[in-house]
Amino acid sequence: FGRYTLLERLGETGITECYRARVDGPEGFEKTCAVDRLCKGDLDDAEAIEAFIARARLASRLHHPNLVEVHDVAQVEGRHVVAREYVDGMTLDAYMEACAQRGLPPSPALALYVTGELCRALAYLHGLTGPDGTPQPVTHGNLVPSSILLGRQGVVKLTDFRAHGEQGATPAED
Repeated sequence: FGRYTLLERLGETGITECYRARVDGPEGFEKTCAVDRLCKGDLDDAEAIEAFIARARLASRLHHPNLVEVHDVAQVEGRHVVAREYVDGMTLDAYMEACAQRGLPPSPALALYVTGELCRALAYLHGLTGPDGTPQPVTHGNLVPSSILLGRQGVVKLTDFRAHGEQGATPAED
């Protein structure tokens, strides 16, 4: 798909479908990433396109160890695409579902760890300032278990940012 080889479909989130992908470069360079692209039904929906691009624009300005990094925005075969950091692991909701299927409660230690990492991410977002030092906090707007990624190496990352005014976006109550 353009310069991305789509390896595995990871899921669908409203207006986008997400894939684990690989981008290839010269001299054998390759990097795994996640690729989000607009669903076919939204290709002509100006509002959906603007929301998709606004999310990418917002996420591209954010740099914190607990936030998923955006690498690229492109248009491939008439579809808008966002390439972002791939987190090898699972979402918090997948973890909770796996616990429920096994009849086990979620690990209290993991719950505390995830909560601490999320607090770090949210403190960063809420404390952002502009170049002149004026507060310009960012709110997540959709802080749900499916937007929290748990990496196999112990990293916790927040994803799926929404611009203010977009459906699901709320003031700094998250």
